[in-house]
Amino acid sequence: MSVDPHPITVWHGSIRALASHAKEVVDGAEWAYASSLKYPRHRATVLASRAGFRRVVAQYVAVSPQHLQVTRVCGTCQRPHGPPKLPHAGYPALWTSVSHSGDCLLIAVSTLGPIGVDVEVVRARRTIAATAARCFTPSELAAWEEEPLKDRERTFYQYWTGKEAAFKLYGLVSHPRDIEVTLSRCGAAYARAPDGHDCWPLLSLAVGSVNVAHLCVPKQKHYEALLQTKFTAGAAGTTMSPLPIPVC
Repeated sequence: MSVDPHPITVWHGSIRALASHAKEVVDGAEWAYASSLKYPRHRATVLASRAGFRRVVAQYVAVSPQHLQVTRVCGTCQRPHGPPKLPHAGYPALWTSVSHSGDCLLIAVSTLGPIGVDVEVVRARRTIAATAARCFTPSELAAWEEEPLKDRERTFYQYWTGKEAAFKLYGLVSHPRDIEVTLSRCGAAYARAPDGHDCWPLLSLAVGSVNVAHLCVPKQKHYEALLQTKFTAGAAGTTMSPLPIPVC
């Protein structure tokens, strides 16, 4: 089944549910790679992300998930764990980004240009202050330290997912401090490029009380197109569902 794609859509799904039915859609190479991993949790995550990607993207190119042509060759080690690419010349132009944490899988799809998405489970970390000092810019660190103590844990992940989403969009950075994130109270934010000239809109995504997530898009017009899109939330299961986007 094909879909009439919105310019940008973020899909969400359950790692556990998708992994339990992954064999229905993944190919032999994907199954073999997942089976080679030592820990069951890692195997489930790999299978879920492969299956979820196939179920989502197949709708855009009007093929069955099983027949979607995907390559994942790592440019460094040549193992099949790189970002997914669509090699088929007949497929429409699509840009994708994938992220997972805990039981949450997010897949962002754009017909406008590159995007980045990141999700993290908010969890207590004894090293959170040291990580912030090491990875945040002076402006980020000052703003984070002004937060009430009860809010700092969640705010840390808001900065972190913003940086990760921007890194996935931009790619050419060597340290988390190379990207500076500015947050806003209403959910909209932005990330600044290492050269200080480019500024990318960030959108905070509603993915449950235990998760924090951001979507990064390259241009303000893409952000405006995203905010004009209306989604209907669906229950996560063996399929991927469009994620509702909050509007400031």
